[in-house]
Amino acid sequence: AAEKTMELETRLPGVELVREERGLRTAAGNEHDKVVAVDFASADAPVEGGTLVMHDSYGWALIPMLAPYFSQAVFIAESDPSAGHMQDDLAAADTVIFQIVQRSLHEALLDRDLAADFVAAYGEALPATEEGTRETGQRLELEATEDDVYVIVEMKPGSDAAEVAYNDVTSKLNPDSPRSAYYVGPGGTMYFAGVVDYRIVSVDR
Repeated sequence: AAEKTMELETRLPGVELVREERGLRTAAGNEHDKVVAVDFASADAPVEGGTLVMHDSYGWALIPMLAPYFSQAVFIAESDPSAGHMQDDLAAADTVIFQIVQRSLHEALLDRDLAADFVAAYGEALPATEEGTRETGQRLELEATEDDVYVIVEMKPGSDAAEVAYNDVTSKLNPDSPRSAYYVGPGGTMYFAGVVDYRIVSVDR
């Protein structure tokens, strides 16, 4: 039999919470069929500005506990900030909260470069030290660096698909998720299939 649990909820004096659900659109403008955003607006909430909470399935239990603290809050069950359907909400957010449970720690934080995913999401706001275009069969030689340097790659608009391979990691780009990023630290060679624009950026810690 299913075991019922009580849902915890935060109630703040004078704070009224308005909830609205909406679908998300990918970078190509297509409706995403799985991920839904839950928007909250709270009059007289203590935290001003727009807050985006990216979370796993456990994050749904946090919504009634956290939402009343923010004047504007968006909760999205997505752990990949580089996904095309996250671009608009990431660009609009003043603060981003990333929640993941311990059972997914290696998969979501240690076995992948989460920083690179955020660099891909916010890449347009970062100044480039080098940029250009690569096509199928061309390479990009990268020098080893101790700084926080990343290569942001983005598929050319109008293309159907592209692939980028670097240090045993391959990104498959498509119109809905056209962008990815890689940490340059060890240097090496980046390989391309399809037409891709690249930008090399340095990130301050």
